Amino acid sequence: MFTCLHPVRERDQSHYAYFLKYHEFLGQLVEPVAINRWSKFIINRTLPGLFMGVLLQLITNRSGENNPNRYYMLDFVKKKISEGSLRTDDFIPFLEEAYRVQAARTASEAAFRDELGLRVRQFTPL
Repeated sequence: MFTCLHPVRERDQSHYAYFLKYHEFLGQLVEPVAINRWSKFIINRTLPGLFMGVLLQLITNRSGENNPNRYYMLDFVKKKISEGSLRTDDFIPFLEEAYRVQAARTASEAAFRDELGLRVRQFTPL
């Protein structure tokens, strides 16, 4: 972990003054993650961000577009979907890997994978 403190701020000066004590209790200052991987509404909370991450980072960079910033424009993305050059199958493998359900070993993982596919199809209706 890397922390960059500003030496003029009073709060940051206290980190310097109590450096050892601060680092001794640093772990207690970090809050635990509030999301359980298999909770009921996990897809609602995480899929929009992962979907956009796949679109704006992976698909955009592999598209060969002259201006990849066009993927930030809704009309451009809708056009790509209607042309068929942006498909559900472009997203699902990446998302299944991100959620680690590409090779579902349990019934709950298979159900999660099916729900994931259903939700992605809602984003890219074709």
